[in-house]
Amino acid sequence: LAHAALRVSAPAARVSLSPCGSYAAAPSTTGDCVVFDVEAGVASVVLGPPGLHTPAVAAVAWSASRTRVQLATVDKEGGLALWD
Repeated sequence: LAHAALRVSAPAARVSLSPCGSYAAAPSTTGDCVVFDVEAGVASVVLGPPGLHTPAVAAVAWSASRTRVQLATVDKEGGLALWD
């Protein structure tokens, strides 16, 4: 998986697979989270907070619900974001 907004500080990034298996979310040191369509192998959306200073995303997690797709991201400064 590759995208211009995806930058990692280690050789391997921790990617989280959605409960349905269709999407993979990857945290980035740019402060963004890149969501990939697994079947197509391409980025479907780049999630990121607006602003000049965005700390690196440390972790991503999907909701366990299959009826509502939600993604949570946590940055290295403790900021939490929920994405629908």
